[in-house]
Amino acid sequence: MDCTKRGALVAPRRPVGHNELVRPALLLLALAACYSPTPEGVCTVACTTACPGELVCGGDGLCRATDDLDCVLRAEAGVDVGSPDAPRVQFGLVTRVDAISSGDTDDDPTVSPNGLEMYFNSVRTGSASGDIYRSTRPAPGQLWSTPLLVSALNSAAYENTPRLSFDGLVMHIGVADEILMSTRQLVSSTAWTTPMPVGALSSMEPDAEASMTRDQLSIYFASNRSGNYDIYVATRESPGSDWGPVTAVPGLNSAFDDESPFTTDGLTMYFSSRRTHTLASSNLWMATRPTVTDAFGPAVPLDELNTDGAEEDPWLSEDGSTIWFASSRLTSFDIFTATR
Repeated sequence: MDCTKRGALVAPRRPVGHNELVRPALLLLALAACYSPTPEGVCTVACTTACPGELVCGGDGLCRATDDLDCVLRAEAGVDVGSPDAPRVQFGLVTRVDAISSGDTDDDPTVSPNGLEMYFNSVRTGSASGDIYRSTRPAPGQLWSTPLLVSALNSAAYENTPRLSFDGLVMHIGVADEILMSTRQLVSSTAWTTPMPVGALSSMEPDAEASMTRDQLSIYFASNRSGNYDIYVATRESPGSDWGPVTAVPGLNSAFDDESPFTTDGLTMYFSSRRTHTLASSNLWMATRPTVTDAFGPAVPLDELNTDGAEEDPWLSEDGSTIWFASSRLTSFDIFTATR
């Protein structure tokens, strides 16, 4: 028994002795992904060499795709994500998010899971130093509102690198080279609690840009504790419990600054790095690995997004089709976006 790819949809061939056809309507139940059979003859998602997330394979032999968004997107393009040489789905035209541009530095975008809120750092007029602002929109694809200062998250210090959790209820921010955390009860509410330090992630050097995976069991962040910025991770047993020891992410860091980690599952990482540019510039990169216990493979630049300026702070939408990031391509840092 094996699995036959039919465009973006996949169904297993029946064993010998079974002549029934898989009804076309049932094929619509299968999400796009790359499939391979187990020894028992059941189709399972094969994203790189492991299957992240929970799999559901119905009695009709049709498999439901994993939650790994990058796997799904690449499979829709007919890519065998199990191949280490598989090309990724590139982003299209890059545009500035004009509605929130101030002419001063605007960076560090993070977007709520429903795509209707954006938090970011700005030094625009009205900001005490660098502060966190919020913009909203009525629906994805529509214009963002005029940004407003989020008083609950700001102080007289410099606030930066806001990072939302994937349920939209937890915010990590950087303040005075330390990672702080705030929470709220409802998505879209601005009633954030007073940010408090996350002591388990702290060092004697600058720490910032903390971003949790979707299950909130891993947190990735940038730290200068090694002498230049590298990406680190800590894990825990359950959401809300204390973070364990901090370790450098294997295979991801270079001899230059590596920062701004974003990942949904710890398998596909988007980040910024200065590894092929001068110390005054960084660009966006992506790396993957089969499981969270493996080292990341070679990082690849997101050339369709990068320029001779600096690109930093990648953040992707819930479905992985839209990216927001900061770039200095027009002199001061602005927030840009692209889709695929």
